[in-house]
Amino acid sequence: MKLKQYQYKPSCFFVQVTLPGIFTALIGLFSIYQMIVSDYGPTYGFVLLVAIYHVWNTFVSVSNPEKISVDTNKILFHAYGKEHSYDLEEIEHFYMRMIGGRKRIYLTINHGGIFRGRYWIRLEEFSENTELEEKLSQMEAQIHPNSILVEAKKQGKE
Repeated sequence: MKLKQYQYKPSCFFVQVTLPGIFTALIGLFSIYQMIVSDYGPTYGFVLLVAIYHVWNTFVSVSNPEKISVDTNKILFHAYGKEHSYDLEEIEHFYMRMIGGRKRIYLTINHGGIFRGRYWIRLEEFSENTELEEKLSQMEAQIHPNSILVEAKKQGKE
């Protein structure tokens, strides 16, 4: 089967993901400067840690994918020239948590980690979002056929 691609609306991706990432990086740089010149070093140190975490999630670990590609045996997440690819046979853990009335999904693959496997998906911003949600639900059911959570989600949709 050919890869089906779901694309985040480009202007929305820039405003909702890229711009906040850049702004947070600038806040991090300002915090470094303030740690050096001000008397509030520990406070700015904390702000710097939060900024590093946000910038890492945005630009390094691809936690907010710009494009998701799916076929019968593979799923790929793309952003900022990076790609995370998973063969369905190799996935041991696939957990979808719906947030905000089915508007966003927090998805973990193989328990997630600092470099990959944790994804925030804003369904309303993706092309063919209903189909994307259904595909992800099918994958979760395929990987965890006896899961109580999967059964509860099926019952909730009926």
